[in-house]
Amino acid sequence: VSELDGQQKQLVSQLVEMMLRPFRACDVEEVRECLAANNGVDKLQLTYFKEGDIGNDGVWDIWKLEGPAFSWFFRGSPHVHTWLNVARKA
Repeated sequence: VSELDGQQKQLVSQLVEMMLRPFRACDVEEVRECLAANNGVDKLQLTYFKEGDIGNDGVWDIWKLEGPAFSWFFRGSPHVHTWLNVARKA
């Protein structure tokens, strides 16, 4: 993510915020604090996979967002699965 331009970094931040919407407010705040303690989205790495592309539309349905003390995996096929692991220290 550190290699992305400002607009792209903002999109990654928006992605994280959108994915946090279903969680309790206190948990969302803790995730934000943990992410900030590890230098925010700049230290994250985004990986997406062609395999499992629903409808072969070029919109990748499986991705990972990983960094120090942060790991988020999303799989949209055959139905949605997501895993989030966050810590204060790497």
